[in-house]
Amino acid sequence: MEQHYDLTDKLIEFDGASALRVHEDGYCIFISDDRRSCTIYPHRPFDCRIFPVDWYLDARGQPWWVLWECPLSALLTPASIEQLLCELEEKEQAYLHEMLLYGNDSVSTQLKNEEGMHFIRPIRLQP
Repeated sequence: MEQHYDLTDKLIEFDGASALRVHEDGYCIFISDDRRSCTIYPHRPFDCRIFPVDWYLDARGQPWWVLWECPLSALLTPASIEQLLCELEEKEQAYLHEMLLYGNDSVSTQLKNEEGMHFIRPIRLQP
């Protein structure tokens, strides 16, 4: 994404990592003014490409797939979610390995629903 956009004024430091700024109303800085489309869709970051799926480390450091509660996730069936996860594990294998090197927030898998997320299953990666 950095090769396509100047992110100098679009990033903030958050818990020791960089994150995209948001508008005052909470929308992403790259969402259109009418809030109907992404202005960088072809070059959107990994987290945006996989939404409403995300990943977190459990207390033991095991990466888990997480599904955020939102209007989109309410439309997904368990079978479509599993298909999406398998496709991500296959197509994004190298990127997921790289992401795991840097880690992510650790949370308890017992926090289901409290944060608007559901832990689905551990991420399956080839060594």
